Amino acid sequence: MRQNRVYDHMDEFELADMVRQHDPALRTDLTTGELAEQVARKLPMTTQEFNALEMPTAHVTEFGFCGHDFSMSPCQRFRDCINCTEHVCVKGDRRIDRIKELYGIVDSQVERAEEEIAEGTAGADRWYEVHKQAQIRYRELIRIYEDPDVPNGAMIRLRNPNEFSPHRRAVEAKASRGEISEEERRLLTGMPSLLEKRDGSSSDGS
Repeated sequence: MRQNRVYDHMDEFELADMVRQHDPALRTDLTTGELAEQVARKLPMTTQEFNALEMPTAHVTEFGFCGHDFSMSPCQRFRDCINCTEHVCVKGDRRIDRIKELYGIVDSQVERAEEEIAEGTAGADRWYEVHKQAQIRYRELIRIYEDPDVPNGAMIRLRNPNEFSPHRRAVEAKASRGEISEEERRLLTGMPSLLEKRDGSSSDGS
């Protein structure tokens, strides 16, 4: 029963009372159209402006925020934020302490995996690969945070060349069938990065 506190179910009358408490000027004795216009005048931005935002919504994580659009699909990485290209950190954020703490944990896991590999433990090599990748990315994040040439407030989004990409998959398929040359394959594979740089977004802190 205690879980009900989290969901905080409210009926339309309770919602209306809450609206009145926050803004007594709002009237509820209007038609639906008039009420919609009254509410719209108090919105911080229009629906069109909201839809035009590059990152309209964000969810706070333990060391940054997630820009994934959950209205389109659930999390594709099961909260593996450090390896996700939709995760963003902000230079100067005090959560650098949390990043360093996580780096220390992963670092110890890499050392433990190396010991298990040496002892011939089954599956230790896969465990090593996963944590080694996370170790590299945490280290890169810390390097960017501590780089004096990166200004505070800079948005940091690490690239992941191993991440699944429908674009790269289509290019590789065409290349394997001989439909495009090797030079065209390299050009098309790097196209998303070129577009990112043209738009001025930063995926590596540079």
